[in-house]
Amino acid sequence: MLVRFMEPRGSFRAGECCASLSERTVQELLNAAIVEVVVPSYQNPPGAPLVQFNGPVQFTQDEVAAACRRVGVSLALPAGSGLDGAKVLWALSGVETGFGLNCMPRHEKGYCTGKYSLHPTIVTLTKRWGHAAHSSFGVWQVMLGNLGPNASPESFDTAVGCAEIAVTHINANILRGCTAITLAQIADAYNSGNFRDAIVPEVYIAAVARNYLVPMPAPKMAPQ
Repeated sequence: MLVRFMEPRGSFRAGECCASLSERTVQELLNAAIVEVVVPSYQNPPGAPLVQFNGPVQFTQDEVAAACRRVGVSLALPAGSGLDGAKVLWALSGVETGFGLNCMPRHEKGYCTGKYSLHPTIVTLTKRWGHAAHSSFGVWQVMLGNLGPNASPESFDTAVGCAEIAVTHINANILRGCTAITLAQIADAYNSGNFRDAIVPEVYIAAVARNYLVPMPAPKMAPQ
């Protein structure tokens, strides 16, 4: 990461790079609008794919439904919401990946060259995983950065693993962090980050509501 001073400070002149400063110091300077980003993006080696991922990029509806039933009970839904945790996960998976049909990683430019690219977790992950650090993965398309600085794309190798990651994210950042109560609020926050902001993804919210009513495949009977 290279940053440049916009005004004189200490031994640095305006316009001079300060790549030698620590990430914490740079973030403090950015917050104070004393520096600007010059090259925050990651460059892949020549010929390398944008996001390198060797895990599965498709799951069957049976696998997704089974993961929803197994892990959905762990959703910290508020008492009296009337929501079924398994069906909430099922509904979100339908919008995000067509119930597991297309789980290809999706690169998010805001985490590569935008304001999120300078978050310490993203900086750490970028050094290790390149553009995968700026991408969402799995059945529920959770950003790798939501797993913390020690995250690995391999965490999304199974439908159950994807569901556990999604539930951890929803519990921490949506049900507790945003105190979402209704399905519409959960869908809004899952898509835009916070249902209390001015961004209301009406099409996404409506799609989640429709998918909540889509029957899940019946559980598979264990062989006798």
